[in-house]
Amino acid sequence: MDLNNECKLKELCASILTYLHHQLSLKAESKTLTASQSHLTVTKFSAVAKTLDRFGFSDRAGAAIVSAALQDVGIISESKVLNVVDRNKIQRERTKARTTLSSQSL
Repeated sequence: MDLNNECKLKELCASILTYLHHQLSLKAESKTLTASQSHLTVTKFSAVAKTLDRFGFSDRAGAAIVSAALQDVGIISESKVLNVVDRNKIQRERTKARTTLSSQSL
């Protein structure tokens, strides 16, 4: 792996870890809610989508990295598959982020 790709990967990982830290904070807060309210679903990937665009990673690679990171921190597992990230989720979030950016620049 050349130095440029290594730097890209390190920054992408840092962005994903920041995102996961935020999600874990939400998960910790949800433990104080009632059982019916404590269901956490990861739905926003705007920071991840922007970072993937910035470094030129594919939707499939981004989905694999995010899902692996979520698995490492225990948000997803064999029995908890609701938050698995597929390439379509990444693609939809990239489209939203690009649309938002485009409308802001006009």
